[in-house]
Amino acid sequence: MINLQNGQTLTQNMQLQFQPNELAKISGKISVDNQIALAGVLLKVSGRINKATQTGLDGSFNFESLEAGYNYTVTPTLSHYFFLPTNRSFRPLSQNKVDQNFLASYYGDISGNQEVSSFDGSLVLRISAKKVVTPYFSNFPRDSLAADVSGNRTVSSFDASLIFRYAVGLITLFPAEEKTTSPAKSNQIETTPLLCQQDWSTPGMLRLVLITTEALSFFALDAELHYQTDELEPLAIQPAASLTGFYREWQGQNGRLNIAFAGVEQAQCQDTLLTILFRSLSNKAPFNAYYTWQQLNLDEIARTVVLNQEQAIPQQFDLSQNYPNPFNQSTIFQINLPQVNGESTARLLVAIYNLLGQKVKSLYDRPSVPGIYTLSWPGDTDDNRATASGVYLLRVEYAQFHAVQKMVLIR
Repeated sequence: MINLQNGQTLTQNMQLQFQPNELAKISGKISVDNQIALAGVLLKVSGRINKATQTGLDGSFNFESLEAGYNYTVTPTLSHYFFLPTNRSFRPLSQNKVDQNFLASYYGDISGNQEVSSFDGSLVLRISAKKVVTPYFSNFPRDSLAADVSGNRTVSSFDASLIFRYAVGLITLFPAEEKTTSPAKSNQIETTPLLCQQDWSTPGMLRLVLITTEALSFFALDAELHYQTDELEPLAIQPAASLTGFYREWQGQNGRLNIAFAGVEQAQCQDTLLTILFRSLSNKAPFNAYYTWQQLNLDEIARTVVLNQEQAIPQQFDLSQNYPNPFNQSTIFQINLPQVNGESTARLLVAIYNLLGQKVKSLYDRPSVPGIYTLSWPGDTDDNRATASGVYLLRVEYAQFHAVQKMVLIR
């Protein structure tokens, strides 16, 4: 009965889809990759009534005598498995729900054969190097969840290392199994950069040597380096002696060089990590901006790479003209950072603006040590949308220094 403002009374019959004391049930089955019934899975239903049950030999489960009209969530758990969907929610539960099935898969089982082996680790390593592994890694999100055993929402050579260690019994659980929530990708940046020593002394060759100035211990290395295809051609990746026991994959294609290393035991490095060999394709004078380090991760932790030349610390601040210019897909440029007032670091800000003064892309914003930095811009915005043809301004700020260069993008 509803009372109106003028004193009139309105009576309305409101029919519910269920009676307050009506009972309903939720039932279904769980199978491994839609192939084998999975027994012994613990399922919990939470809501008005909380219950728990296990799947039988045929993989079936059944929650009975649930009060209808209330919200319920069913969640399955079993060691070494993840489930799709992760849970099923009923808001509200208004009637019997049957065929509420779940698919279970092994963490680390990328090949889909219901076991975890070194072959799965080799698949993840090839995926990290951006290689095609057809027919594997084609069923999403199942395959990406199986590969991301570290649980950080990325697939990397560190996941391959974990799978290799699991396959030989060095670990019995993956980090993804031990986490109750999915963590965001780590944005941690190490304060001590790695050094890239370039060597043009051999005619027609460029040798890049990646060096650490501190003792490092790691299971996996992932790197991506962009290069000008009309200037350089990748030939080989040579690991340091401390990395010779690592599984490794690399691929150079369409101006992108991807490198993936993974080991069963930690590498102990104190100087050289690896050497990259390029063939020089032109007779132009050597130029640092023929290549740029896009990323380098050790055990999924990002590291900064600084160019190390004969003069390790530039005497003056300088921003080179981007190359190529005009450009169509991507352009790269070099920044020389001197030491400022005896400080070990200063904040380096690199951003792209349009001619209206609006920021288009923030490329780099972090404390940086003195050195020579090579960065690139693929002509996109902060939300990864392609920008239109036109003139853009590259602005660099470092301590009291600043510089601006015009860049021309032609689509």
